[in-house]
Amino acid sequence: MQHKEVSDQFHELIRFIHQKTGQRIVVLVDEYDKPIIDNIVAPETATELRDGLRNFYSVLKAQGVHLRFGTFCGYTQQELETVFHEYLDGVDLEQVQAWYNGYNFLAEPVYNPFDVLLYLRNRHFKSYWFETGTPTFLVDLIVNNKILTSSLENLHIIDPFLGFHNHEVRQAFNDALLSRLTPTAGQSGNKLALFEALEQNDT
Repeated sequence: MQHKEVSDQFHELIRFIHQKTGQRIVVLVDEYDKPIIDNIVAPETATELRDGLRNFYSVLKAQGVHLRFGTFCGYTQQELETVFHEYLDGVDLEQVQAWYNGYNFLAEPVYNPFDVLLYLRNRHFKSYWFETGTPTFLVDLIVNNKILTSSLENLHIIDPFLGFHNHEVRQAFNDALLSRLTPTAGQSGNKLALFEALEQNDT
């Protein structure tokens, strides 16, 4: 490496690989938001980490000519219907879409691969991916700040609208919030009432 700064070295590495192979490269970033999420209640640290990530992504943006982008984060509708064609007999594609589609990283919404594979194996709609890890920080923030669940639908932030992008996320989130609000088994009556209220956004 000819440069000392990490960002400059990243620039150099991307260009070198492209020139060496003759092919634009793909950069995979796993858990891109974890540093900020882990420090969500420490604004100063989270801001510092955000600025560091911004520098990282600015390199990718500047090196677009050397990179190849695609829907690597999930299955597109076309991919689902072609690649898994032999497994789709009797499958209600509208329901699959309602449960597991809606993740949008570029322009076209994609399906969660983990959910799709387990659904096709089990043929049962369930929050497969969400059960691998619940965003407790988000539930705690909502409870501690007394945020109405109904206000989480169609949040308008500058350009995009934010909300629950599929049925799995909506149901799993309500389940997590319910467990946070009614932690003991002895409150089953209250838990049922809260569940019905959350399902109808009646808070």
